[in-house]
Amino acid sequence: MAGKKVDPKAQQKKDKAPKKVEAKKWTKTESKAKQLKTSVITQDIFNKIKKEVLNMSLITPATIAARNNFEVALAKNILDQIVESGEIEIIAKSSFGRIYGKKEAKEVKEIKEEAISA
Repeated sequence: MAGKKVDPKAQQKKDKAPKKVEAKKWTKTESKAKQLKTSVITQDIFNKIKKEVLNMSLITPATIAARNNFEVALAKNILDQIVESGEIEIIAKSSFGRIYGKKEAKEVKEIKEEAISA
């Protein structure tokens, strides 16, 4: 009876001891400081935001919230109030959000004239 022929390369692999796998060392990561966002605004802040918004061509609640460091829900309410006054309009509306923009110059003049006469 002849014995099985052993592959020399396979034999070498069996003879080698398995390598020790070194455990990864965990490093401490820096945690970001939590920013407190304002949830109530004053009339002065509202007027300042209104001026900024009237100078912008495209406006989203996220841009207003990021610039002034307050919640997006508050920015939505502010923009809705400005839309109700008729100074800006909603350009696009979806379940994702709204995009606001400037009204045309003629429409703004008509609204101001109506407000003055009323």
